[in-house]
Amino acid sequence: MQLLRVGVDQKLDDPFSDLLDNLNNPQPTCIVSDPYMTFTTAAEKFGIPILMLSTIPASALMLCNQLSSARDKGLIPLKDESFLTNGYLETTVDWIPGMKDIRLLDFPRIIRTTDPNDFRINIVMEVMEKATKASGVVIHTFDALEGKVLGALSPCFLMFMQLDHSNYYSITHPMTTL
Repeated sequence: MQLLRVGVDQKLDDPFSDLLDNLNNPQPTCIVSDPYMTFTTAAEKFGIPILMLSTIPASALMLCNQLSSARDKGLIPLKDESFLTNGYLETTVDWIPGMKDIRLLDFPRIIRTTDPNDFRINIVMEVMEKATKASGVVIHTFDALEGKVLGALSPCFLMFMQLDHSNYYSITHPMTTL
């Protein structure tokens, strides 16, 4: 997986830039990108906004966004492998905005490592950092399911849009519903 990631970062940036350079009549008005397709940040050189399309639920996005805080607080990586079975993962995390009664066990499985340089954790933290700098983030969810998390995520991004099929045309600020 690490080689694939390095390959995507190193091999797709230039071809994508060339593609954008050749699409000048008309120039794209925006790029909709999966957050893991980091080469799409090349659009910034052309003044093209990037919308990150999150395919994970808002709650999972929030937990990914909190990985660096979990690391800073010493919660991850695990001290040793016994932490997988000694009840440590049942530790309640009470500082995540919009989420109550969250345990370490509820975080993405990638936190279950003892490696302080774990590639997976580092890549998710890098992706989340880039997502906060994107022109906007689009997430497919429903306010009725994840309203508190959506409200807490909204200030984390320049523009935050929720795809909510119950009301296609409702627009609010700072969170926009499409």
